[in-house]
Amino acid sequence: MTPASEDARYPARLIDDQLRQSRARRRGSLVSTALRTRSPGGRYLLAAAATRSLTLHELLAAAREGRRVDADPEALADLARVVGLQFGTAEDRADALALFDLALELGGPKRIGPRSAAVHAQLAYAAGDAEAVR
Repeated sequence: MTPASEDARYPARLIDDQLRQSRARRRGSLVSTALRTRSPGGRYLLAAAATRSLTLHELLAAAREGRRVDADPEALADLARVVGLQFGTAEDRADALALFDLALELGGPKRIGPRSAAVHAQLAYAAGDAEAVR
C-alpha cells in the first residue's frame, strides 16, 4: 500500500470526529490506546492533532529532512512516542527520533512531557546518540 492510499483510508471528516472525541477524554488517552491496541490508525490521529496542514507521511518526511513545520510540539512528542514504541522497527525508531528532534526544536524541552522525554532518551541511547541523552 502506498502512502497516498493509506492517507485516503483516513478521510479528514473521520479524523476530525475522532479528534473531537479524544479531546473530551483525559490527555494521553489517545496515546495509551494507540500503544495498547497497536493500531496504525492512531498515528494518523496523532499526526492530525500535531498539525492539520500535513498528512502523517508528509510530517514524517519533514521530520526526517529536518524541515521546520507549523506544529504543536507536545502533540509531536506524543506522535513520536507512539511511532517509537508501537511496532519497534528500526525505521520507526529513526522516525521517532526525528519527530522528537522536531518537537524539541519547535518547543524546547519544557514542552515535552516526562514520559515522552524518557522515551526519547531511551531511543537516543539505543541509537548510540549519547549527546541527545544528556
